[in-house]
Amino acid sequence: MRYVVAVAALLLAATGCSESDGPDRARDPGGGARTPAPTEIPNPVIVMDVGRPELCTGPVAESYPPQCGGPPIRDWRWSDFEKDDYDRVGQVRWGEFVVDGHLEGDEFVVTSAEPVEHSYS
Repeated sequence: MRYVVAVAALLLAATGCSESDGPDRARDPGGGARTPAPTEIPNPVIVMDVGRPELCTGPVAESYPPQCGGPPIRDWRWSDFEKDDYDRVGQVRWGEFVVDGHLEGDEFVVTSAEPVEHSYS
């Protein structure tokens, strides 16, 4: 089963973890021992590019093209994928991908990405 790495910024906000705690540790609200913060979610994500690729981390407007936002993705190359792996309207590109990676500063660094195959029968 494939998993998508959750964006650390969302994890930090959801767990109350500060930068000094590190991106992989969550603070126990009761002041007890630390436990590892969750790092995976079981869903693909949309990569949206309206001038710079972003990892969509919030709601997605179901317009055409869709609208969403999130952290910018460092070194994303659409040329690494087949044209059928994503949609394009003018200069806007987007697609659904299973990605692995991590957050560095405010950018998401992808270590691997695979397009989600849809079968509409």
